[in-house]
Amino acid sequence: MQSLLWPINVIARVFSLSTPAISSDVSMRNQRTQAEIESKIAEFIEVTTLGRIKSAEVQASQSLLGDLGLDSLDYATTMLSCEEWLGAKVREGAVDWRTVRTVADLASLLFRSQCG
Repeated sequence: MQSLLWPINVIARVFSLSTPAISSDVSMRNQRTQAEIESKIAEFIEVTTLGRIKSAEVQASQSLLGDLGLDSLDYATTMLSCEEWLGAKVREGAVDWRTVRTVADLASLLFRSQCG
């Protein structure tokens, strides 16, 4: 039974790290720095991987899929959590996902998406 509940627990933990209201994020979103976004990505990675990867161990230069070993579901969950936290949506059709390899690349993409 516990194995059936883990997705619910992960989702609950991800949203508990998020800011509560997107409307308040909209007014603050231009205030997020790339360093803040990188730090939040590390937190979301820790939650998404159920603590397998500790946020303190995540480096901006690390490859999301290679070095950190995220699978596609981990990557998507982290990405959606970041979008929710920022209150900004990445226009997926305008992104060459092959160039978004590292934590810093993802933070840069998210930084640009919050600015317009």
